[in-house]
Amino acid sequence: MYKESLRDKIYLAALLHDIGKFWQRADKLDIQESNEIKEHIKNILGDISNITQDGFATHAHVAYTLQFFENKKSLFNQLLNDDKTNINLGNLSAKHHKPKQFEEKIIQLADWWSSGFDRTRTYDTPENKVGFKERPLHSIFNSLNLRNNEKKENKNYYINLNQLSLNKNIIFPTEKHNVNQVSYNKLWKDFVFEFDKLEIYKDFRIFADTLCYLLQKYTWCIPASTLKKEIHDSSLFEHLKTTAAIAICLYDYLYTKKINDLEQLNEEHRPLQLVCIDISGIQNFIYNITMKGAAKALKGRSFYLQLLIDTIINEILYELNYYRSNVLYSSGGKAYLLLPNIDKVNKFLSDYHEKIENWLFDKFKGNIYISIGKATFYFDKTHDEEKKYLIDNEETHSYIGDLWKKTLDNAAKYKNKKFKSVIIGAPDFFEPFGSGGETETCDLTGDEIEKNDVHYLDEFKFSSNVIEQIELGKTLKESTYLVWSSSYNNPIINYNLYNFKKQPTPLKIHNSYWYFFNENSKPTSIDNALIYKLVENEKGLDFLNTIPGNSVKSFRFYAGTTNIESFSDLIEDKNANFKRLAAYVMDIDNLGKIFVEGFKNFDNNRNLVADNSSFSRLTTLSFFLDLFFSGYINVIKRKYENTLMIIYSGGDDLLAIGDWKSILNFVEDVRNEFFDFVCHKPEISFSGGIALFNEKFPVSKAIDLAKEAEGKAKSFNKNRKGYLGIFGNVVSLKMNDDEFLKIKNIKNSLVNFYKNQIITSSFIQRFQLIYELKNINEEKNNLSYRWTSAYFFSRYEKRVKNKTHEFSDFMKKLYDDLALFLNQTKIDLTISERNYDLYAIAARWAELEIRSLKSETKTI
Repeated sequence: MYKESLRDKIYLAALLHDIGKFWQRADKLDIQESNEIKEHIKNILGDISNITQDGFATHAHVAYTLQFFENKKSLFNQLLNDDKTNINLGNLSAKHHKPKQFEEKIIQLADWWSSGFDRTRTYDTPENKVGFKERPLHSIFNSLNLRNNEKKENKNYYINLNQLSLNKNIIFPTEKHNVNQVSYNKLWKDFVFEFDKLEIYKDFRIFADTLCYLLQKYTWCIPASTLKKEIHDSSLFEHLKTTAAIAICLYDYLYTKKINDLEQLNEEHRPLQLVCIDISGIQNFIYNITMKGAAKALKGRSFYLQLLIDTIINEILYELNYYRSNVLYSSGGKAYLLLPNIDKVNKFLSDYHEKIENWLFDKFKGNIYISIGKATFYFDKTHDEEKKYLIDNEETHSYIGDLWKKTLDNAAKYKNKKFKSVIIGAPDFFEPFGSGGETETCDLTGDEIEKNDVHYLDEFKFSSNVIEQIELGKTLKESTYLVWSSSYNNPIINYNLYNFKKQPTPLKIHNSYWYFFNENSKPTSIDNALIYKLVENEKGLDFLNTIPGNSVKSFRFYAGTTNIESFSDLIEDKNANFKRLAAYVMDIDNLGKIFVEGFKNFDNNRNLVADNSSFSRLTTLSFFLDLFFSGYINVIKRKYENTLMIIYSGGDDLLAIGDWKSILNFVEDVRNEFFDFVCHKPEISFSGGIALFNEKFPVSKAIDLAKEAEGKAKSFNKNRKGYLGIFGNVVSLKMNDDEFLKIKNIKNSLVNFYKNQIITSSFIQRFQLIYELKNINEEKNNLSYRWTSAYFFSRYEKRVKNKTHEFSDFMKKLYDDLALFLNQTKIDLTISERNYDLYAIAARWAELEIRSLKSETKTI
């Protein structure tokens, strides 16, 4: 019989089924000598773990899991006080390797499905029983294999044991590690200290979801497995999370289908489904604005979309009674949820899609659209180890990467029939709409405003939607906490009247309400809500000690609030002769291919040798990419605090606006840091585009130009990716082909020579002329430009050498450097056609930098 308390038990037991791995590695003694494990648990070790002939427990960690549940028995009893089942929670969790009862077998199956059956059966022997405590989490990027899809030996990079933060020394991979029993022990004690704070929660959802975030804080850096022959790149957190999600989905499916024997669960079934939520129209919504009031609204419009997808996730989870673990990934306008394939869920998703579709059309007139795509699946362990998934009604076995892609493809199908339910429900849909005649238009978007919807702010007029987004941008820069609630003027929010003269007005998105608070102005308590603490710096994740009350406590990384009122405020030198802003857009290349093929190994004939993908690996990869672009990007941005504004960053893409010189330096910093973050993998790259514009130019057009430059970069060199579109040309951002550093060094040399008055601006312009000459003559198959450029630089070099005896030692050194520069330039232009492009880019960069000087330097 279906019982809510049993369902809760299965979820909680699955979420903590491997918590014993954490504790076992923190214990300085072996299981038999351990002072942590009680004798009665040691005596039943054979009931919960296999024992080898020499007495070695192959899964000793389950004893620690069982002991953990016994130590926290009062907490769990309080949480499950209405439990009418006779199932022991600790046994349910600990017996996933030797299950007997049906419910225990569900967790075992969920454990297998989470890890993708990728576990070997080679266990540590007693002679090497300490080694597993010193095996660190390998960076997930170690395992990616995209270069020619052939398996290659790579240098190993590791993640050390630390609480999650944005500190580079913590989250960046390192060639050496300090993972050992002592570091495990310290981390374990900190975890238990914070875990005990959860005793205040009486509601199961509040406890379970808060626990999920606490587990992420402490187990993100712990390998899910340390078996010698396995790949130690999946984090324990992602394995715990996906196991819990699969377990609760399996339970709901099995109950609905009245299956009480797992042998009945075969290839005829598709018990689970991966659900993709995809926002389309993001770029048009964010970027389709004029310059008027743009800085005030751009940040708010960007963040609104992030709140929108969070709203959809929360409404789905709460209405269907699923938990934070069911969210496999959420960032960059997309989210993936794991749900059971049952009628209740499918009907709700269909109805919800229609409701959100109608709401979006009413509010944004078709500018934003939400697609919800699904792919049902079954994990088949009886067939070829490398072909495990049966997706939808297909009979062909597939891989998890194919499942990920199929789900996204199914979501994309809805984009071809946007607002279908709106059109069907409105017979006059294609009739003329709007007021007609002379109407007011929004100064930000240019859209027509209804007569009763005109609002004035400063000297501008906006629609109520835009005012809402402008206010969000203002509120965001002062906010530390975001609170999601399903109630308006929530009576469960208790306000301190000293801080609040009146209750703050929430932001309503669909059927949800968002409240915003900071440390100096927050409620005395909040109950039955979801509290996010924004994380923008390296101070750590103290998210439990935030706003008191019986609410889910969580955290989220967010790419930078800002105090900028106007884009002109970003210009570094207001007195410069040349003042320009720049828009920078970028995203990771071939991200879809990374997910679909990144963990596959092929032989030289393109035959698949192995597929190492699993839910745990894909979610671990997603987490680390988002950690960089949603979190660590704030650390990079800090040095440009007053000259650069991140409009959006998350998932795998970024948009920033700032002083043009700051943007160029920021691009280099992001490139260098990202390369370190992905373990120096040259095949993991990103492409981008930069467009310069003056402060009166429409920012939406500038962003369009930046995207055009990015498109040019992506198609350059036979679509090999890893390039930056800049100054009408393209330069490589790849570390193993460091054209960016080369053009920067050339630029610096030219600017230095100019400042010291040994070259003129006409000399710098010569590079652009030579480049244009090359392009003209190449079309005619005329190579004379080569001799022309060689002659020019040889002649100039000779003239410089003849003058060096006339100057002081300082100037002589400068002229010697110029002579070397000229000689190198001549060589570069002789040996490679590509260098014509690079010198032209560098010269253009130098020209603009020289123009930005407060007063033109007079040259000789």
